[in-house]
Amino acid sequence: MANAPNLWATEEDDDDTQQIGRLLGGWMATQVVRTVALLGIPDQLAASPRTAAELAAATSTAPDSLARLLCAAAVYGLVTRDGAGRFALTGPGGRLRGDVPGSMRDQAVGFVAPPLWDSLGKLVDVVRGDPVNPSAPGGPWDYFQRNPGEAAWFARAMSGATTELTEHLRAMAYGLPTDAGRVVDVGGSGGVLLAYLISTAPAATGVLFDRAEAMAEAPGVLAVAGVAGQVEITAGSFFETVPPGDVHVLANVLHDWDDDAAGVILRNCHRAGRPGGTLIVFTFLLTEALEPPQPYLMDLLMMAIEGGRERTLTELSALAGAAGYELIRDVPVARSSPYHAVEFRRC
Repeated sequence: MANAPNLWATEEDDDDTQQIGRLLGGWMATQVVRTVALLGIPDQLAASPRTAAELAAATSTAPDSLARLLCAAAVYGLVTRDGAGRFALTGPGGRLRGDVPGSMRDQAVGFVAPPLWDSLGKLVDVVRGDPVNPSAPGGPWDYFQRNPGEAAWFARAMSGATTELTEHLRAMAYGLPTDAGRVVDVGGSGGVLLAYLISTAPAATGVLFDRAEAMAEAPGVLAVAGVAGQVEITAGSFFETVPPGDVHVLANVLHDWDDDAAGVILRNCHRAGRPGGTLIVFTFLLTEALEPPQPYLMDLLMMAIEGGRERTLTELSALAGAAGYELIRDVPVARSSPYHAVEFRRC
């Protein structure tokens, strides 16, 4: 944040005032990035610089309003503007293109979807004790069911985050036991993680299980990975039932929910598992050292949006233990990643 543009303070203010000013400006930066990404401005600028009028014609936007947005985007370093009024893409802005490796366009749009943004705006109410019910009318899951376009952005954003996790797992040669059979990815969205996991065990087959709108792009993902013939796609609610399997996987699922709801998910997995079967939870873990920082920021996000939480290894083990699992091992995914692969055995 040290060099971020500052709306609320000037260089003449002391360092503490400038820092708070930069923090206060974060909400504006977030929406500028999301809007630029959603409109596809970086893709329009990929070939050459263009004027605001040219971009407006290409994106069906209002020329004056778009010009003002682009000037703000220039302030944040996403584009530059030359003396002829032409805007050009910068390196950071290029990461918002949809057609480049490492694109962050889906994250910029999907992770700032209206229900997530609105929930953070009510953070003070949550801290004061107002309950959060993510499944209630108007909650995030209700919103995504009614808005499949936004749901697709969110699902792609989640797949992007899972792709990063999967790349770390591949780098560390993490895989399933060689005798793994039927692998059920519970809440697996696009299937990125499942596709990788079943590729690590020669006899493994997969079941991708999630809400229908969350799996809209899964057939394409699985086909590209070359595992479409090994995976069943099954829609449903993990609060009602979970498909049977030898290995059940929960990645970025339990943190969405409070302990009571997470316990229901775990018990459903246990009922669907075989004696001695495996549960793998891919998750952030909280530590006494408050490091790395991402789990603590995600913990706040989950609290505000869904009433969920991140957990310590002790808390996660106790929750799984109450559902009938015993801890096998905790595997930190990578030094540069906050993820852990926490493995349990079904008792």
